[in-house]
Amino acid sequence: RLIKQLHSVLVSEITFKYFMSNNPLLTETDQKLVNFYESGLKKFTEDDNSKTIKQLMASPSCFDSAIECLRTGFKLGAPLEKMAKINESLVIIQDIYLFEFGEGCPADDFLPLFVFVLLKAKLPNLASLNSYMEYFLLNLSEKIKILDSKEMYVMTTFVSAIQHILSLI
Repeated sequence: RLIKQLHSVLVSEITFKYFMSNNPLLTETDQKLVNFYESGLKKFTEDDNSKTIKQLMASPSCFDSAIECLRTGFKLGAPLEKMAKINESLVIIQDIYLFEFGEGCPADDFLPLFVFVLLKAKLPNLASLNSYMEYFLLNLSEKIKILDSKEMYVMTTFVSAIQHILSLI
């Protein structure tokens, strides 16, 4: 816990806004993403997904709480706080799946659903957020144990989903 507290205090000195201003190439990618969200969402929902995923995407309002979690998390300061909101969003997606189909969400369905939620959330600086989170959580966690195994799963899922979205542009 002390390492996490120290991490949050230190990283709070390097704000997300400051990080973005020092990485101008990410700003260009962020703008491409903002322009891509509508067409990307349309294309993604037309992709060859499982019947289950298509059924859930047909009623997208059921993901509103997961989307709101991501938007709220985006406004928070420290990466650990942002990650907690990402985790909350992932749990909501899993709960929706469980409620709708009476079983846990398999990985083959989970990642596409999370990509769908990220596209629906239309976060304005998603590429920058990805780099910020990777740098201050995943890269540092290689040297100092900041993340436990569950948190590492959350971050890996988040990064994988964003990489998938970036590959669609």
